[in-house]
Amino acid sequence: MTRIIERWQLGGIFSWVSGAPLSITATNSAYTQFTGNMPVILGDFPKSIGKVTPVTNGATYFAGFTQVPDPARASVTTSQTLQTQFSNFAIADAKGNIVLANPTPGHLGTLGQRWIEGPTHVGFDVNLVKRAKIRENTDFEIRVDAINVLNTPRWQDPVTDINSPNFGRLTAADPTGSFQASDLTTGTRTFTINMRVNF
Repeated sequence: MTRIIERWQLGGIFSWVSGAPLSITATNSAYTQFTGNMPVILGDFPKSIGKVTPVTNGATYFAGFTQVPDPARASVTTSQTLQTQFSNFAIADAKGNIVLANPTPGHLGTLGQRWIEGPTHVGFDVNLVKRAKIRENTDFEIRVDAINVLNTPRWQDPVTDINSPNFGRLTAADPTGSFQASDLTTGTRTFTINMRVNF
């Protein structure tokens, strides 16, 4: 009975990482060849706007906001179908009001850099070890490792270019790094059992 209840070891690691500061960009309106531009802010787009909202193929970080054609599209000529080739987007709120748009040529955007904070990351890993003596110099050991016990996805930073078709989209990756788990809306909890004889 003593051998059953003795020599147990329990360990765990809990981590919480705040999100990285991120800039919303308007890359099609680069200020110079090497310098990207920020969008023009036209409405309410608070710094606390970002929130992970799972959808069928991953998650979105800006729920309630949608991409619409940039207002400058109306000034592009329809000759030779040029207007249909105009690929700039603007961001509209749930009421359809444009809150972010591309700056006009030669102008800087008015939205500040590092405007929002990316998604936070929470992790909790646990291990349990039981050792039993077989002989004086020999031990039997069984170990169970549980990775990502809370089964939370580790979301990558969202796409922050307002002109990208994937604006606001996030994908998840396996926190153990063993494989890429893009487009999952659940975590990747794993258990590993090891047995060994120490002598």
